Amino acid sequence: MSNSSAQNTTSADSVFALGVAPKDDDVFVKHYRLLRSRFSASGIDPSGHLPIIGENIFHGSPSRALPSASLPLPPNYLLGPGDVLGIYLLGKSQQEMQITVAADGKIYLPSAGVVEVSGRTLDQARTVINNSLAKVFGGYDLQIVLISPKIVSIDVAGEVKKPGRYALSALNTVLDALSSAGGISPLGSLRHVQLERVDAPPQTIDLYRFILQLANRDEFFLQSGDRIFVPPAQSWVALMGEVMRPGIYELGPQLLAIEDAVSLAGGIAPLADLHKIELSRLDSIGVRISQTIDLALVGKLPLRHGDRVRVYSKLQDVLPSTVSIFGEVREPGAFPFERGLRVDDLIQKAGGLTRFAHLTEAEIARVDPGKPPTIIKFSLEKLVSGDTLANPAVNEDDQIFIRRIPDWNLGPLVEIRGEVQFPGKYPIARDRTTLREVIALAGGFTPRALLREARLMRAAIHSQVMQSAAMADSVPSDRLTKAEYEDFVMRRDLANLSHVSVNFHKLFVAGDRTYDVILQSNDVIHVPRTDSLIYVSGRVGLPGGVPFVAGEDVGYYISKAGGITHDAVRSKAKVIRASGEVIDDDDVSKLDPGDAIWVPRKGDRSRWDIFRDIITVLAQLATIYVVIDRATQ
Repeated sequence: MSNSSAQNTTSADSVFALGVAPKDDDVFVKHYRLLRSRFSASGIDPSGHLPIIGENIFHGSPSRALPSASLPLPPNYLLGPGDVLGIYLLGKSQQEMQITVAADGKIYLPSAGVVEVSGRTLDQARTVINNSLAKVFGGYDLQIVLISPKIVSIDVAGEVKKPGRYALSALNTVLDALSSAGGISPLGSLRHVQLERVDAPPQTIDLYRFILQLANRDEFFLQSGDRIFVPPAQSWVALMGEVMRPGIYELGPQLLAIEDAVSLAGGIAPLADLHKIELSRLDSIGVRISQTIDLALVGKLPLRHGDRVRVYSKLQDVLPSTVSIFGEVREPGAFPFERGLRVDDLIQKAGGLTRFAHLTEAEIARVDPGKPPTIIKFSLEKLVSGDTLANPAVNEDDQIFIRRIPDWNLGPLVEIRGEVQFPGKYPIARDRTTLREVIALAGGFTPRALLREARLMRAAIHSQVMQSAAMADSVPSDRLTKAEYEDFVMRRDLANLSHVSVNFHKLFVAGDRTYDVILQSNDVIHVPRTDSLIYVSGRVGLPGGVPFVAGEDVGYYISKAGGITHDAVRSKAKVIRASGEVIDDDDVSKLDPGDAIWVPRKGDRSRWDIFRDIITVLAQLATIYVVIDRATQ
């Protein structure tokens, strides 16, 4: 029974289809993995990187029958039932006939009778047709063409995705039939495809001849009653290294010699060493034995299943050597040595000279085994001016040194980060340039600048003082005497001495120039961005940033921060404005984004202690985290 639905099936769902992710239970996928595991276990492709030759042959859609006007008719095409012929008589007796070959293999010519054409080529059919027409017509020139080829019924079986019966055009090939059947399984053979044809001995078709070599297509055209069988592949070899098409190849019906296998792989690459070819072979107990062979001497040696052939490169016998260049070039380092290399070539390989290069003199350190290096001095200034005599040749292992201009100094720089119009580095004049001047050079602050948190940072104080402050900070305050507590606060303040004390709000908003400072080289000015948070710190359950809600008071934000702790003094809470102003909780009419709330604890010694702790809180706000609204909702 004809399987017409299978005729329209493409191979797009096969394991070899590009861009398609097959399902894990796809039989093709399982077969492919099984094949790969066999290759790995037998050592044919231990790395798993070699392609399987022919695995992508069925990427496209199955072919369709084409009219003879679009495809040259093969000379051995045999006519049969269903072929549509165009018969044209030119000359005195002009006639035009379109006749279909009947089921009995005959055509019926008006006025000329019945002619048997089945099993004949087009040239043979022209002869018998002409003999019949000559009895009726005279003075004509006979032309016969195939207008539409017949449909043939064929069977496809074996290692294909969709075995079955297919109705295809007689101008389709065996490849088209296999494609209509979904393609050959990964376990199927490409080189032992069996074709059984009516009234003809069985044939073995090697598809490698079609995909890798220039084979005659005529022998692939289908005939009615053909049966195509794909057996499992049984033997494979691997070719790798300096061949044009490395991969895993199936062994064909005939013995394959090493030189023929190299030819099948597209030939040797330009740098192949034909005197150094590795042949790795499995012995009778499955142990691999390798030997190096000369292709000219053993090229006729036949390959067998499991063989692995590697063609080595001539470059593998070349010992690598380098030359090096250091100093004032853009990409210093070692580079492969090449004969004829000169100093200017190596400078170009290193990206060229920097603007700090000392042109008066450079050096080449030349290695002489067993002796101290020889120092060769040359003038870079003459070299860059085009003096060929000042361009020494470079030898293997030479080291070239391009020195920096003595006492070169770009001058002092400061860096501005964050919410200014043009962040970056700016030059300053020593002991003259002020903070206000540099901010002006940077275009001023952006609308989102948080001046309260702006910082001028300078090189950190001695690490020992920092360590002492960190150690003191780790001791609980309730275990300290009054003297120890004062010492702890002092050390904590010392830990922040890398921040130069500047009130950005009073300097830049209020215009109080008494807060301006003279900058030093490598100073860093950081202006953070204000955000929609109210910061809550001190003696609350969850210190951090609380999202701003217009109209809410201090109590709301303390509640969102987990409420006060048992040792808190709620009546002494302070609000620190984004501008830096510190005010009492009771004096706050409304809060703005960026404001901070500080709740002190019992036992703080004095108002001055409280104020000093507030300043410490301000220094730490940059690292505070956002409070997540928990069970208080």
